[in-house]
Amino acid sequence: MSKLPHNLVCLAIALFLSWVLAPVLSVVWSEAFINDRTFHVYWQVISVGTLLRWLFLVLFFFASGLILASTVVSSRPWAWSLLVGACYSLYRLAFTSEWFAPDAEFYVYLSSYGEYTMPLIGAMFGALASSLMRHRINVNVTQKLS
Repeated sequence: MSKLPHNLVCLAIALFLSWVLAPVLSVVWSEAFINDRTFHVYWQVISVGTLLRWLFLVLFFFASGLILASTVVSSRPWAWSLLVGACYSLYRLAFTSEWFAPDAEFYVYLSSYGEYTMPLIGAMFGALASSLMRHRINVNVTQKLS
């Protein structure tokens, strides 16, 4: 299989797994760490509950980006990882409706719309970790062969 079809298959699998697993695991994460707890808003900007929701998305897409960047055959694996985060964020943005009170505070908007950027951030860090691991493996192999 040539590079492009291989990469498209890897991307399709990553997108499918993201669309299936992220919502399910998000509920499990929320049940374990967020639901039935009270979180305060600090500095009129952010709450710990929001940070915990964002942490799940960053960790999930870090793993997705790491795995995808490790499996694609490309000189720019980070672009493929970013594509997974971007597609998921755009999917959520297109199919999720937000309602805000007319007098909603800034942190309400930040909390809601911040969730759309976390998959991108997680996927990019996953691709970066994959790149660093590849570089480290290449350096170790080169040193052993010398």
